[in-house]
Amino acid sequence: MHKTISILLLLAGYNLSAQSVNELVKAEKDFAAFAKEHTTRDAFLHFSDTSSLIFNNGEALKSIPFWKNIPAGNGLLEWGPQYAEIAASGDFGYTTGPYTSKKRGNDTVFGRGQYATVWHRNADGEWKFLADLGTNRTPEIASYQLTIIDAPKSTGPEAPEASLLQAEASFISLLKTNPTAAYKQYLSSQSLLNRNFQAPAASPGDQATVIKNTSPEINYLVLGSYTAASGDMGYVYGRTEYKGGKDNYMRVWRHEKTGWKLALEVLHH
Repeated sequence: MHKTISILLLLAGYNLSAQSVNELVKAEKDFAAFAKEHTTRDAFLHFSDTSSLIFNNGEALKSIPFWKNIPAGNGLLEWGPQYAEIAASGDFGYTTGPYTSKKRGNDTVFGRGQYATVWHRNADGEWKFLADLGTNRTPEIASYQLTIIDAPKSTGPEAPEASLLQAEASFISLLKTNPTAAYKQYLSSQSLLNRNFQAPAASPGDQATVIKNTSPEINYLVLGSYTAASGDMGYVYGRTEYKGGKDNYMRVWRHEKTGWKLALEVLHH
């Protein structure tokens, strides 16, 4: 049954995706505008799904209870989408782009990074975010244009979430012995690698540098996952342990003709 639904969604997906990706981008921009007009806290509460997550020190925390316990404050977080992609079903996607932190609107920037947000369309037809994880201390981006990633996708497998988790496990296993081989096997030709201290690695040259600096000694623990209705996209999130410290990671996967491939990876190391 899932296969039949996936095929029908993919056959109708081109027009649906074109419209939906614009709605996704608008939701991200509305999210940022709400934060600027109100507060960052209120924006996260307004755009959080009931199951949405944020990450801290290796833990995955429910977004709404977390932000309800945070004072509104005067801090200003500003951001905008630089890349966006959506599943053929039009109900799932991600955006990523630069952000800045200020104490107030006219103050100097004291923090920069690259956010990554996973979104879905809920039962009421509203776009709400499922997960948000950013990198820190990235270089300033003077200007940028929105890039819609329109990578070819194939019909998802019969059990997409189980299949996705199997790909994640195989990738993690290979990372421990040979990171270069792991990324060669699982990284899509259209992909992004988000790391601290650097802009998203989108080109083969930049990605090769990132991969070279990815330690095989990082341990990964999967904490959860989610797949689109069409089974052609999904994401996995979890904890990393490295040199006695704990952090988080997030990977968005795309199902292509040759199987699951990495579309976006957010890793702090």
